[in-house]
Amino acid sequence: MKLFAHWKPGQRNLLRDSEGAVLPLAGISLIVIAALAGGAIDMARMATTRDRLQNACDAAVLAGRKTVRSNGFDSVAQAAAQNYFRANFREGLEGTSGTTITLTSPDNGVSVIGSASTKVAPTVSSLIGIEDFPISVNCGSVMDLSNLDITFALDMSSSMTGAMPGTPITKITALRNAMNLFYRTVTDLTQGSNIRIRYAMVPYSNSVNVGAILYEENPDYLVNKRKIQSLSPVFDAAKKFQYYSYRQVEWDTSTYKTFATIRKQIGPNGTYVDTTWNGCIEERATIPASSFSYDPVNGIQPAGALDLDLDLKPVRGQPNTQWSPMWEEVGFVRMDAQGNLTNNSTSRYGKNTTRCSTRATLLQEMTEAEFRAYANSLKVGGRTYHDLGMIWAGRISSPTGIFSDTVTADPGNGGNVSRHIILMADGSNYPGHDEYSAYGIEFHDRRITTDGSISSTRHDSRFRAVCAAVRAKGIRVWVIAVSTELTSTLKSCASSDSSFTADSTEELSNVFAEIGRKVGELRVVQ
Repeated sequence: MKLFAHWKPGQRNLLRDSEGAVLPLAGISLIVIAALAGGAIDMARMATTRDRLQNACDAAVLAGRKTVRSNGFDSVAQAAAQNYFRANFREGLEGTSGTTITLTSPDNGVSVIGSASTKVAPTVSSLIGIEDFPISVNCGSVMDLSNLDITFALDMSSSMTGAMPGTPITKITALRNAMNLFYRTVTDLTQGSNIRIRYAMVPYSNSVNVGAILYEENPDYLVNKRKIQSLSPVFDAAKKFQYYSYRQVEWDTSTYKTFATIRKQIGPNGTYVDTTWNGCIEERATIPASSFSYDPVNGIQPAGALDLDLDLKPVRGQPNTQWSPMWEEVGFVRMDAQGNLTNNSTSRYGKNTTRCSTRATLLQEMTEAEFRAYANSLKVGGRTYHDLGMIWAGRISSPTGIFSDTVTADPGNGGNVSRHIILMADGSNYPGHDEYSAYGIEFHDRRITTDGSISSTRHDSRFRAVCAAVRAKGIRVWVIAVSTELTSTLKSCASSDSSFTADSTEELSNVFAEIGRKVGELRVVQ
């Protein structure tokens, strides 16, 4: 028997001598039983040690992969992996010794491979000549990141020119800096991967500048004529200009919507003025309901507010389903001789007030230089229409809407797509009723209210309904209240654990960085 091979000849004779051998055999049996019991104990210790070694190895490669940046699996990442291994496997516990781990990356940090080994000193098993139990495990991690589609909905109302508290830095400057930090954060976290990251931009104030992307998608998404609260020249019998009559006028927009320059008689004393579309739009048909809601079965209720429908495709010849160019140069509110608003159908007095935001973009990959250039191009001015910003952020991000070909484009790496909207708000809804906006001139057109008044409450209700519709599409909504209260309306728009306040430049940068870390969070798998 190999078990007793190391016994001396006299000792082995006991195994063959049956006379008076009961006591020796009993002693031998006790040794065998003890060896078996000791072996069971040692096997249990080995199993426990193997589990600890595997867990430590897994923790090491996870930490190493998460620490990878632009230099690949460098000394910093390797040190992080080693530290996690040592923290999770205490040498000497359960009699371990000679513990080592080897870490490599065959693809410059995309994956991290590890192999760890240790030795376990036996207890009772040493009685039968076993000195150490060697244990070795393998581990590995590879980044399993979703592709990222990130849409910024950016409040560009006039108050963004104000300073952040306690600093001369304006809010718009702080926003630009924070956006650039966000870009770098996401880029660093996804370094070494082959994931696709795309950004879309939706600045908003009185309107949204989506005309170019609508026209490029399909010119028939835009109407060819539109009734606008405007003006028309009045002439005498000799066809000499006398004055302007401020009234509703139907304008031919078929050429204007192509971004061609058109001369119109709208200048002082009947002079002609060159007009070119900046790209801001009037929304399609809506209803002046006091409140709106969303449910997964019926969508946004009450029905009829086509502006709130994120996916409805415009139909040529059905202007209620189409958008219109916001013809800034010809939009006028009517006034009386004292400068007060009047709802008379005509007047000899009027005022032109409107703002058009920076051109919006569809989802696209952007270099840091392109991203920074866009952030620097953001211009401020106008009122606050959060509902409008969320409508178009949702419309541009929707995988089932008019831009679905862009949204659902194959990333080319077999990965899923994680979709996000980041809404930056500089206050509550603050609409105007005497300014030209995406809803016309509310005092005259009454598309949101029934009496031409200012109603932030109605815009809040629209905003909440659209936010719910966006979240229902699986899009995570983040909301940042910049130097303002995070109202219940703003907070209700955000997904779970996705709303923030930022009352300083530092806080704004930290919030954007935190969102960037969460958006670009690594999911590393074995």
